[in-house]
Amino acid sequence: MYFPAMPRSLGLPRNRSGKLAAAALLLVLLTIGSPQGVSAAQPTSASAASTAIAARAAAATAGVPVFKIVEGAKGSPDPYTPRVLEIPAGREVALDITDNIGGCALVTVFPGLGLNGRTVRARVPVGETRRVLIRAAKAGRYRYHCGGDMYFGEIVAR
Repeated sequence: MYFPAMPRSLGLPRNRSGKLAAAALLLVLLTIGSPQGVSAAQPTSASAASTAIAARAAAATAGVPVFKIVEGAKGSPDPYTPRVLEIPAGREVALDITDNIGGCALVTVFPGLGLNGRTVRARVPVGETRRVLIRAAKAGRYRYHCGGDMYFGEIVAR
């Protein structure tokens, strides 16, 4: 990128590679949102960010039925436990997904169970639990799977 209008009086050389523009953009992005720069209220680690996301999800699902799915449950021959999960049709429900496998199971895909029939993708780090909202618009069987299409489970909406 070339900036011909860059004044030489700033002591900054014109840089065709765009490094200067990238650095300036990064500085602007880091200082937006708080007069002191990065706000102290923002999470400072991945676990703090996970906790904040979980707290918001829990608040958003107040009064919504909660179901659990465990990936790689001890003693289960199936990758997802329960293998078949029954939920009410036409109603939003929350799924607490716990991952004990890793690999392609870090992402679980729920085709057709999102807003307006969209696909819901849940990324869950190993050893953690994440909450997602799904909705089966009508009664029926819905197949879900890992991110690599290797492991499958089923949701039955009644």
